Amino acid sequence: MIKYDNYNANPKNKKTDDCVVRAIARATNQSWDTVYAALCEIGAKLKVMPNSKRAYEKYLDSLNFTKHSQPRKDDGTKYTVKEMGKFVPAGIVAVVRVAHHVTVIEGDTLYDTWDCRDYTALNFYTRKVAQ
Repeated sequence: MIKYDNYNANPKNKKTDDCVVRAIARATNQSWDTVYAALCEIGAKLKVMPNSKRAYEKYLDSLNFTKHSQPRKDDGTKYTVKEMGKFVPAGIVAVVRVAHHVTVIEGDTLYDTWDCRDYTALNFYTRKVAQ
């Protein structure tokens, strides 16, 4: 099972609508400012908001993340975030979409400003942990 660690990459420790930036910053070991600027640049080119799915998927793709479809169990039911351990083994980091939110799992831990482990996991994006 995935455990929870209260983590906020926002440099002012604000709790605002920056979940995409926070998750990608943690997943890539980049600063919040670096990720925000990159997403703004992509958003401007695509004419979408920087935290839109189109913008962050393009950014994650440029960083060699692999997109995965929503996982389902053999009986067709969906996984919750706390059940995502089988998809995020040691040495892998995952940016995970849930309803109206994006979060990050590394190893057996969810890093976020709030505990969304009971939410249904949607698409997710993985890559090896940067050394």
